[in-house]
Amino acid sequence: MQPSQHKTAKVFECLERELVFDIDMDAYDDIRTCCQGAKVCGKCWAFVNVAVRVLNTVLREDFGFHNVLFVYSGRRGMHAWVC
Repeated sequence: MQPSQHKTAKVFECLERELVFDIDMDAYDDIRTCCQGAKVCGKCWAFVNVAVRVLNTVLREDFGFHNVLFVYSGRRGMHAWVC
């Protein structure tokens, strides 16, 4: 179906959806003492490391996901892509 014909469809059903988690350093500003905002140093990465380990364990052991990829978000944290 062409996008221009979207109003002619009777039923739209979602078959798949991406699941993405965004871990940003500025969420830890209340507890980190070295940096603020988007600035990240070596000490700050300890918080990201812990967040990745906890999220990875929860996604795999509690929810049964097998395909989880953690990637640097390019500025201030990590993304977890779940398939």
